[in-house]
Amino acid sequence: MRYFLTIFFALYGVGVAVADPVIRHAIGAMPPPESHATVAKTPTSEASKDNIKRAQFATAIQDREPINSLTNFDATVGRVYFFTEVEGLKGQTIMHRWEHKGAVVHEQSLEITSGRFRTYSTKALSPAKTGEWKVSVVDGNGVVLSTHTFVYGDANTTAQAQ
Repeated sequence: MRYFLTIFFALYGVGVAVADPVIRHAIGAMPPPESHATVAKTPTSEASKDNIKRAQFATAIQDREPINSLTNFDATVGRVYFFTEVEGLKGQTIMHRWEHKGAVVHEQSLEITSGRFRTYSTKALSPAKTGEWKVSVVDGNGVVLSTHTFVYGDANTTAQAQ
């Protein structure tokens, strides 16, 4: 009833002093009270290239570490790993974006669960996919933090299938 009377008085120009902040907001006399306000918080990305401590390609990962660091792979290598160590991004998500000949062929989201975090993604390759590859580390807002390239199937390769 109090709400109805307040609206009635507000609509018909009858002056009335309303102390209740919820009612005052309802008649447009003031902004919503804090207890009833909904504020959407937009997460800000504090990620930068400085958060990427290591990023490298390898033929395997063992005990959460790459067994080698390569940028050229023989076409007989069937799988390439991209290892990334990050610091200071706990609670955020990064993505490994794999590209071949300018086209995105794989994206892997990776949730960062500690202050110092080691993770990797992997891509199976075939001799039909030779040439230069690019993997970008991208933050949750789509900002590229780092980009790394490797060559697959070049005549001067260093890594061969084992």
